[in-house]
Amino acid sequence: MRLLLKSLLRMIWIVLGIIALGVVTLYFLQDKIIFYPRKYVTGDRELAANYEILEYITNRDGKQRAYYRGPTQVAPEKLWVLAGGNGSLALEWEIIVKKASELNPENGFLLIEYPGYGMCAGNPSRAGIQQNVEGAIEALGEHLNRDDATLKSRSSFLGHSMGAAVVLETAADWKRGEVIALAPFTSLQDMGARMVGRPLSNLARHKWDNRAAVRTIASFPDPEILILHGDRDQVIPIEMGRELSEMKPETVTFHEISGVGHNNIVWEVRDILVTVLSK
Repeated sequence: MRLLLKSLLRMIWIVLGIIALGVVTLYFLQDKIIFYPRKYVTGDRELAANYEILEYITNRDGKQRAYYRGPTQVAPEKLWVLAGGNGSLALEWEIIVKKASELNPENGFLLIEYPGYGMCAGNPSRAGIQQNVEGAIEALGEHLNRDDATLKSRSSFLGHSMGAAVVLETAADWKRGEVIALAPFTSLQDMGARMVGRPLSNLARHKWDNRAAVRTIASFPDPEILILHGDRDQVIPIEMGRELSEMKPETVTFHEISGVGHNNIVWEVRDILVTVLSK
């Protein structure tokens, strides 16, 4: 009996050890699940010739780069800040920005690159992305000889997927009310719960919470959030985008895009985006 008890306890400790190892591994490797950094190939890099290249240093990730198209002698009438998904590069917004800037050359467009992506050093993280956004607006202010406050006061936002969380959080921080969110999640923890279950989702280190951001933005004067979400999105379910809109229906406009998935939504709604960004 004593031998059987020892064997049982040994098995319990082994199982607990395996579970603990899995939890620790999940905690420290979650960045590999969330972020998919890519570098530019030759053809992509040529797109940079259409932009003012803004280089700056952050204390977290070192040398960073963002891209700006718009007026250079005066501050833009409106500054659109754009952030892509977790597998996207900043210059991939070119198809939208090119047409919008041609229709309204008085608007400016600031394309945010993430640490470790494109020509940026470092490793992606929520904190690093926050620093990159702030660093980009400061670098643009220096480039245009304008103070950050002026540029922030003229800013509006467009983001896709993870980038929707980036711009919603930034809009909330900068007290700005105009945001276009493509295929947003409710929170990164909710996304984790879909993958690994609710208990393990509490291990999420990157606490993007779009519900909280929407509530904050809705408290600003004349807020205007537009959510576009494909009904065939198999990455971030359309129910998440719909839930965000139902939180503040007087503030958030929701459009279900028929027949559209997650990765092709930017292309499929490009005409809508060009129209809004060129106003």
